Amino acid sequence: MQIFVRALSCDALKESVQKTRLFSQEADNPWQEVLPFFDPNTNSAARLSNCLWSQDFFRPKPLCSGLGRCGHCRVRFVDGAPSPTQRESDFFSEHDLSLGFRLSCQHSLKRLSEGRSSLFLEVPIESLARPVGQIRRPSIPKEEQLGLALDLGTTTVCWSLCALCGEKFGQRLLQGSFFNPQGAFGSDVVSRLLAAQNPVTRAFLAKRVRSVLANELASFSLSLEALSAVCLVGNTAMTDIFLDRDIASLAKAPYALTHTGDETFSLSAFPPCYIPPLLGPYAGSDVSAGILFCLKKSPPPWLLIDLGTNAEFALFDHNGQLFVTSVPMGPAMEGIGMYSGHVAGETVITQVSLDSRGIAAKGPKGPLTKACGIAATGYLSLLSELKKRGLLSADGHFVTKQTMPLFAAIMRKVQAVNGLTRLSLPQGVFLTLDDIEAMLKVKASFTVALQSLLASAAMDAQNLAHIYMAGALGEYVDTNALEELGFIPHGLGSRVEAVGNAALSGASLLLTDTNARKELTALCAKAQVLQLPDDPRFEKRFIAAMHFASF
Repeated sequence: MQIFVRALSCDALKESVQKTRLFSQEADNPWQEVLPFFDPNTNSAARLSNCLWSQDFFRPKPLCSGLGRCGHCRVRFVDGAPSPTQRESDFFSEHDLSLGFRLSCQHSLKRLSEGRSSLFLEVPIESLARPVGQIRRPSIPKEEQLGLALDLGTTTVCWSLCALCGEKFGQRLLQGSFFNPQGAFGSDVVSRLLAAQNPVTRAFLAKRVRSVLANELASFSLSLEALSAVCLVGNTAMTDIFLDRDIASLAKAPYALTHTGDETFSLSAFPPCYIPPLLGPYAGSDVSAGILFCLKKSPPPWLLIDLGTNAEFALFDHNGQLFVTSVPMGPAMEGIGMYSGHVAGETVITQVSLDSRGIAAKGPKGPLTKACGIAATGYLSLLSELKKRGLLSADGHFVTKQTMPLFAAIMRKVQAVNGLTRLSLPQGVFLTLDDIEAMLKVKASFTVALQSLLASAAMDAQNLAHIYMAGALGEYVDTNALEELGFIPHGLGSRVEAVGNAALSGASLLLTDTNARKELTALCAKAQVLQLPDDPRFEKRFIAAMHFASF
């Protein structure tokens, strides 16, 4: 089957509801042939959205994992549109459906190829990936040697350019980030591993992220050839896929590492790539690099927490013993899969308060009257406020029967819309019971991990001197919300400290400090790594922790 696509301008989404209007007709816009990367005759699971995203027809933004919620993958079938799924019927109006609008994540290439030799699609021109090679800065400081610290996250890739010699030795000269284009093959680690079991797909995934990185650097007039070294950190799956290594031992039990890290790899058309020590199948070089950064900040005892699609925990006790674990969190902490979820941004809710005036929301720069979405910290803040006021039960249900006028007015906004029970917020977004369940699962994984580390170290949480929170969560999270929802024990909120991207900071140190590599390798060799997902008691403990209650 041949696939032809053209991009046309599209009206903005209608106010308050996610309905798409018809594309304006631009007859001179050329059709482009898209190669169906997956063979539709052999891979029934391949979605049309995978094909289009992997070839830049959608911006590499976090999507909803194929749940049909976000609408970013919308297309128009010029003819022969498939029957709409229930998700599409909920998302589009009957008129739009009749015009051929569909969500490409809802349709497999195999099914679409049945009975047809070609497929013609229109996509919004606004959805196209940003053109590459556009220079955003005229130049960078000229150094004889440059190194690149690279944090390969499942959702976001962050990088930092470091001087390896001269007056600015060890300094960060530039830094940036971009959404991981591999997300077209799944928003979580498991999905990425499933795709990478096919050697052809794995090679494509490795090439794809490397090429996007090269384009990102080119926008700063910088080439990969200009770099002397790269320090790559990430979870074990992401780094091995980047290296285009066989990941079979990471995809199936009994899980095992293919290498232990602390090794420099040679890649085609790429600078020497150093991978820091790997602690275990679930604890990669991003954990070890983050540990190094925190170790330089303060002596133990401290706890490092980095929440993403996976959550990594590292506990360094007063005896100098390191305890590490990692648990799956799902994509909720990245803003993916939540009905109003969004990565942090200027018009995204990161904090919520509730008082006599009702529900008020803030973004990174202050109050918001209208928002394009809710970040993970916004969800935590909102749930905390609802629970504190008695509007949310510990098991995650709305308490709609209220006697106080203010609370009763808020709860009257809990309605069933298209089969979803949801609470509408004044900022134009909403909270559903499905969203609450997703955050309950996050909380349960968090609780099991933290309790397990403390038990292994025979340590009371009150003895922790610092709780380092990495990433955007640490920057924007309300520590009172963490206590209210039972993530951390009461009284420890004052010990929470945001450390930004600790993994990237650690990678920068490893580029410039050879002694740090030896120190980190020795520390990791003695670490006790808890493989919680392999523990037969994990599921039972996880279910028991599925409530917003005191730690």
